[in-house]
Parts: sequence; structure tokens; C-alpha cells
Amino acid sequence: IQPKPDTLELARSRKLFARAARSNVTVSEDFANILIELYRSHILQRLGLVRKSGQLELGFEKIKSRLLKEPKSHYLWVARDASPASQAKLPRKADLTLPFSASELGMQLGRAQATFILIQRQAARSSLAVLLDQLSGLMPGANDAVSLQLDDKPATLAGETSKNATGVNADADRENSQS
Repeated sequence: IQPKPDTLELARSRKLFARAARSNVTVSEDFANILIELYRSHILQRLGLVRKSGQLELGFEKIKSRLLKEPKSHYLWVARDASPASQAKLPRKADLTLPFSASELGMQLGRAQATFILIQRQAARSSLAVLLDQLSGLMPGANDAVSLQLDDKPATLAGETSKNATGVNADADRENSQS
């Protein structure tokens, strides 16, 4: 189940939360925004735990050398404010653009900034993937974004258009295949 702002608002306005709880429940008008912040906080905490477990690497040079040695063993995730010029210096394109700035990621991961994250595939397939996918449904503009896909296709959660491996707009690709 993927929460969406309009669905949450409909449930709030029809008092479906109170009905489900079988008691009086007051749900704030900005419930969707509160939920977004809770998801963001939980994801950042989870990334910190993944780093402590040794399944996440930081540092441009370290990531670059790991990608050259083992190109398929990790996912490359980038902060939403990563510059295209710095991304172009890496051996391959990012698998996912996160909805966090490099500063936000850095604060959680013990650095001033963390623009690039290399995460082991197994760690990414854990509940982190589910949380990121659910967050993408809640974020404004996420309808234009590609959902998190963990099958070697680039995706984004920051609301931008992603490119597939051939550099073609993935959203346009999808629309053409549905026609």
C-alpha cells in the first residue's frame, strides 16, 4: 500500500481514521506533511544504520574505485543537489536520486556532505526500498517521477525525470510503450 496525499486527505475528511480506530480521532490538516517528515527521518536513520553495518560507502574516490572494480555489486545513489558535472566523472550513472540534499545526508552519515552513496544491493532491497517507494508516493510531484526500481534501471525520488540506460527519458519510454 502506497499512501498518497489525496487519499490521506479523503480519509481525513470522511473521518475514516476514527472509524478504523472505533473511537474519536482528530487528524491534523497537514497530516501528509507530517507523514513525509516522519518517512524522511526514518529513512535517514536507516541509512545511518546501514553505514554502521558496513554496507554503505561514502567518498567520491572510494566510490569511483569500487565502481570500477565491482560495477554491479552496489547501487549508486546521489543527493538531489548533486551536480551533473560531478556525476559525469563517475564510471556509471546513478541508480537513484534521493530526496535529500548532500548536507542532510552528510549530517546523518557523519560528514559535512554526502553527495554520493554506494550501498550494497542486499541492504537496498531491505525495508529501505519499501520506505523510499512509499515516500515517493507522498511527495509533491512524485507522479511525474519513476518509482524506486531495484532492477538496474535508474529511478528518482526527487521529482525529476529519470533517464534509462540509453539516456532516453524513462517517462517518455513508458508512455510510448503504453500507446
